[in-house]
Amino acid sequence: MYPWLLAATGYGAIPQTIIRGLVGRAVTLPCFYSVSQRDGLHHMCWGRDSCPESKCDREILRTNGRRITSKTSQRYQLNGYVTRGDASLTIVELSERDEGLYCCRIELPGWLNDLKKTFNQRPPSGDPFCSGNFHGHRDGKKG
Repeated sequence: MYPWLLAATGYGAIPQTIIRGLVGRAVTLPCFYSVSQRDGLHHMCWGRDSCPESKCDREILRTNGRRITSKTSQRYQLNGYVTRGDASLTIVELSERDEGLYCCRIELPGWLNDLKKTFNQRPPSGDPFCSGNFHGHRDGKKG
């Protein structure tokens, strides 16, 4: 069984969360947004690269804010309440092929307003656990 390292790329002093998991097990990458009566639900996607200017590169999962509308594998799951703003991605049966960048993008109205979170999954560095850092920011803004 191989451990994995999840590490983040970030801007300045952005809050980070440690995630732990093992190859063969499930790991969840947290991604949340606030659902309000005024703004409602938002389309979102998960991709297998860093977050581009818009949409998700190499998209692996998409929702319309209410339910999953497409996904590339049954291993990718949203187990939280999507309609309450929980877009956290669970990858079941974590494997070596899961190495690389992941982007969670919540598509908000207006230019450069999307909420983006990036994860970088890498092979182990001697730690028997899968550790990771997490960050989120709005395009062009810290925090």
